[in-house]
Formats: sequence, C-alpha cells, structure tokens
Amino acid sequence: MHRLAYLTTRFPATLAVAQSVLNKLPKQVESVLELGAGVGTSLWALPFLSNITLVEKDLGLIEMGQRLKPGPYQWIHSDCTQIREFPKSDLILFSYSIGELEGEKAYSLLKTLFQQTLQFLVIIEPGTPKGFERIRNYRELFIKLNGHIIAPCPHTKMCPMEGKNWCHFSERLSRDRLHRILKEGELGYEDEKYSYLIISKDPFPKSGKRILRHPQKRSGHITFELCREIGVEKKTLSKKDRSAFKDAKRLKWGDVLDHRF
Repeated sequence: MHRLAYLTTRFPATLAVAQSVLNKLPKQVESVLELGAGVGTSLWALPFLSNITLVEKDLGLIEMGQRLKPGPYQWIHSDCTQIREFPKSDLILFSYSIGELEGEKAYSLLKTLFQQTLQFLVIIEPGTPKGFERIRNYRELFIKLNGHIIAPCPHTKMCPMEGKNWCHFSERLSRDRLHRILKEGELGYEDEKYSYLIISKDPFPKSGKRILRHPQKRSGHITFELCREIGVEKKTLSKKDRSAFKDAKRLKWGDVLDHRF
C-alpha cells in the first residue's frame, strides 16, 4: 500500500521534475545509470533509451517498475553503497535519492561516481532549505574535483545565496481526478519545488544568467531576479526594446536569460 501511495501521489511530481531537469542537458545521452531508482524515473523521463541500468534496494519497487515499464532494462537489487563497480554510463542520475545517505557515505559515493561517469552526473533534491544545502555542498565537492557545472549555476564561484534565501525552482503539473482525490486537493494542478545540479566531465559554453524567481511582468516592463558571476541581481527590460521584450515575455522561473539581454 505504501508503494502504491508513492506511485499515485509522489511519482507524477518527481517524474515531471526529472523531465524538466534532463531537458537541460547540453547533448543527448545513450546510456543511463539511475541510483535509488524506485520504480524507474529515468525509464519514463528518457523513453527513447533502452540502455538503462537501475539500482534499487526495495525489491517491491523493482517488481512494480518492471510491471509498469517492461523492456530490456537492467535492474540491480542492491544498496548502492554496497556496489564496488558500477557500469559505465553517459549519465548517472540521483532523483530524490542521494538525501537518504548521510555525510561521508554520500560524498564518498559521489566521488566514485564522478570518476566513473562518461559525461554527466545529475542530482535532484526537494526544493527545501535542507535539500538546497545538500546541493550546495555537492556543488563545492564537484568544483574541487574539476567538474563543470552545466546548470543551474552560470559560474563556479562561491554560491551567492545568503541567509534564508535558497536556490530552488518549481515545476507545475496537472492532476487528474484520482490524483486530486488521493491528495485531497481541489486544484487541477500542483507545483513541485526542487533543487538540482548538472555536472559534466567536459566543459560546455555558458548560456547566460539563471532566472531565480517568477519574473514580475508588467504592461511596460519585466523585472527578473538573476544569478550571475557577480552575485544575485535584478534586471528590468523595457517594452521600448520591442524585440528583446517579446522574447523575454516567454521566459519563466528557472529559464536562462541569455547574452542578448
């Protein structure tokens, strides 16, 4: 019953977030290793791939994942901290799972996996102050390991978040009737808050400044709160610049304000 409750109340939101984050990869991947996979988030977020290895310690979740998404996927029934050698993959994914490990166990595992990934390592955590604090600490770890930050940070300098401010984003997803009943909600949608990190072995061109909050859109101007190398700043675009204003109107929280602006 607990597994079914997770599947119906939590999995839709975690999947929507994973799809949003993985869409930010700068290139396509051909193989994936997902750790703490649950019912297999990557199977649904990357449906065009078949070369996916999933590690999960709960046998019931593995069986549920296999029934929901049968295919040529490799499932490994194990605690990821007990595995000595992982299969080589273009992408290693932790979707709401690394937070289950404490302190040095998490750092040791991430160091090992960063050396073993062929290209990317992606971590998704709840968009809470605690979730972000873990992301911030992992960010510092990967910078020391000479990793390249793809997103969300536009730089590798000290994180500018201070005090009660924390870096997180939001993904809106629709609720069907069953979802609303189970969560006792009246709205036809919900907003899932999350923090994340995409690390690469190789450098990629920086795309611009990350939008940290919902843009304040007015009839004559739009104000953005941005993360950039010099810290957090606000930028206002006027309707007088018609071309830039038209493009900027489409941008939302979590997007990038590129170098044209």
